[in-house]
Amino acid sequence: MSPRENGVPINKEPSTVEEIVSIDLFGRQFQFRTDKPLEDCKEVVEKLKQYVSQAEEQTNNTASVQNRVVVLLLAGMNLANDLVATESEALKFHDRVDRKSSDLLNKLSVFVSNNG
Repeated sequence: MSPRENGVPINKEPSTVEEIVSIDLFGRQFQFRTDKPLEDCKEVVEKLKQYVSQAEEQTNNTASVQNRVVVLLLAGMNLANDLVATESEALKFHDRVDRKSSDLLNKLSVFVSNNG
């Protein structure tokens, strides 16, 4: 995604993508060009808005610029924490599947050896 604020490119790198997704934060609209399906991006935007709303509640909904940065930082840290937890769960699941697959292959190998 390439960032845009109020429709103006923040960086001027050329992009061949035509889809644009928007997000409103703190009364300002930010737009991003995306190479992913727009529906996937809209889900990402909604999830980010949920994290920002939760962070705003944690900081007592104060509206100063400094607190907006704190809200965004807190939302990012909460999001990163959830990502790390999800990655850890996925890794544990992968390890379990790998172990069980190895056990099954070993049992099949033994069975073939005994009956072959």
